[in-house]
Amino acid sequence: MDYNVKGSSIRSKLDFVEERFGPEAREAISQTVRSEDLDRILDSSWYPYATYVEVLRVIVERYFDGEEAGLQEVGRFSAHQALSTTYRAFRTTETYTAFLGRISSLHHMLYSVGRSQIEIGEGGNSCAIVLTGKPTLATEDLQVALGFYLGCGLEYGHRAIRGDFELTGGEARFRLDW
Repeated sequence: MDYNVKGSSIRSKLDFVEERFGPEAREAISQTVRSEDLDRILDSSWYPYATYVEVLRVIVERYFDGEEAGLQEVGRFSAHQALSTTYRAFRTTETYTAFLGRISSLHHMLYSVGRSQIEIGEGGNSCAIVLTGKPTLATEDLQVALGFYLGCGLEYGHRAIRGDFELTGGEARFRLDW
């Protein structure tokens, strides 16, 4: 089974590198990742998940001193970028909790396989997001996803939002509270 991501997922990581580290950083990533011509990535096309993970690994090694947790910053950037451009329809005047209820739809727009489900905690100020059904769950991708979920919370005004994730078997479980 092919496992793919939308080009917008890859492009947003290149946009982050360029904005944070300069145009030469974007070029360095493009020259390092040979599996795909990154200069020709189209937002709406599908690309191999392996290419996406390769881009993330290069970012970790070059710009975060091998610390995968730095990718949370990339995820926060992606959240801001996505919710103000391509996927702005998901950002409504509703609450963060209502937005989280639509995460599954957003997931299907960005990943070719897998499912996400959300479990809102009592009181409506915490949740668990569970990812299942993917042939591969790279921790680099999960760090970006955590940053994305946290970044979405920030976009909704939750300045004290925090979270973590656990990978067990073929399932990733994110815990967020705000």
